[in-house]
Amino acid sequence: PTADNSFFSNGGVAPAAQAPPMGFMLRKRLEQVTREKEAAMAEIRTTRADIEREQKRAPRMKRGNIRPNAPKDVINARISELERDRVGRSMSLADEKHVLGEIRALEELRSHKERVQGLYDRVAELNKQLTTLNANITELRDGVRRCDLAQQISEATGTQVDVADVIDEVIDFDMSYAGRIVGKGGSNLKAMQSTYGVIVDLDRKSSKLTLTGTRASIDRAKLKVEEIVGEEEHTAKVSDGLRSFLVSGSFAGLHRLEEECGVRMQLPRDRGVAIIRGGARGVAKALGELRALEDAKRRLSVAPRVIPAVIGKGGANFRRIRKETGVEIQVEDRKRANAKATPETVITLYGEPEGVATALAELEALVEAGTEHTETVEIPEDMISWLVGKNGARIQAWQRAHSVSAQVRRPTAGVTPVIGGKQEEDEEDTPAPTPEPAAIVLRATSDKLAPAVAAVPALIAKFKEENVYLELNSAQALALIGNRGAGVNKLRADTGASIDIAVGGQQRRGRSNVSRAR
Repeated sequence: PTADNSFFSNGGVAPAAQAPPMGFMLRKRLEQVTREKEAAMAEIRTTRADIEREQKRAPRMKRGNIRPNAPKDVINARISELERDRVGRSMSLADEKHVLGEIRALEELRSHKERVQGLYDRVAELNKQLTTLNANITELRDGVRRCDLAQQISEATGTQVDVADVIDEVIDFDMSYAGRIVGKGGSNLKAMQSTYGVIVDLDRKSSKLTLTGTRASIDRAKLKVEEIVGEEEHTAKVSDGLRSFLVSGSFAGLHRLEEECGVRMQLPRDRGVAIIRGGARGVAKALGELRALEDAKRRLSVAPRVIPAVIGKGGANFRRIRKETGVEIQVEDRKRANAKATPETVITLYGEPEGVATALAELEALVEAGTEHTETVEIPEDMISWLVGKNGARIQAWQRAHSVSAQVRRPTAGVTPVIGGKQEEDEEDTPAPTPEPAAIVLRATSDKLAPAVAAVPALIAKFKEENVYLELNSAQALALIGNRGAGVNKLRADTGASIDIAVGGQQRRGRSNVSRAR
């Protein structure tokens, strides 16, 4: 190998002029590396046999409580402990002899473990060498093959072919056309080899066609193959959403169809079609795949006001769903669509069925989270004016505090409407309207609506705490009002209370300093 660990000076191949001698040299080198591999494998087998013998001869510990499979550091610690014990205290000759015997046994066990570990390390080192040798053998074999192919192509075409330019291209091939490619007595194969400088290999088991030659010669040979087989061209309609799915991710969907169907596809801009070229079976399969993708699309109708929440800030939700599912998401252009006929915006999903199902579920969850719901809560009739407040100040402040939209509904009576001062003649046929009590109508998303509904009882309690009304007869009411309202205005000024006088018990309200006014 050269300094860059390749077997050729140009990084992997030899110049064409040196192809025959280089091929001979590579074969010699391949034989040498193969022998080195066999020697390494033989040494591995021998070393493993040595390991087995050493393990069978492992010393048995008859003294002490150390097991033969104890780690080396445990053995060392035990030896040190015994040495300290022997030196640090006086003992009988028998005890000292016993301790020395245990130390020798432990040292033998330690030496045995070191020998076995050394053998294991040698096997690991040989395995690394074997991996390198296998890689070298693969590279050498490829180099020999390329040298032979370059020489073979050069002889067939009468031109010198550089080994560096020799490449392989494997393509899917319908083996029902194999006879046409081979030709009578292999005539077509010989013609492509001599005319285009390409070696063709048919693998009937895997239905693969391997073309070996230069890039330019392979391209010309592929055109010849298509001519021999009989290429077909079909045009299929493709929606804008499906086209976006096919070209997204650097044309990932388009390339997948081309590879799986063995065809070439084009998607011209602004034409709404896909042009498919290839063999009859490949074109038919590609058309079927396009129909399947179109049938797998799903639509989701969404209220326009919810669309921003579904898309997310800066399109974050759409980007995340596209990345996770590989699905293309198309939002209807309401300027182009008939917005009056279709009050909702339509989101269309294109992609593989599983990805579309997952994306649809996530979008439906986003729609639900962003959709506003309405809840009606009854309130006391006398509370309406107080709840609205001056110029709507109180109800607006309550809306801001709870992040909801709130409307006050006044009570309606259950009587048949009178038109032109006369009762309608068909009043018996007209059902009487259902009376509706006073209520506050709340609208918000689910997460905000529930807390707001729960806060209404507290609002009613506050109204009852701050307001009181008195039943007055006509004389009392006139006395309270005074001349042109002077009496009630003076009472308001003196007490600071809000005082309303109404007939029939409607719209009575007051706030602050109620007890003083009373």
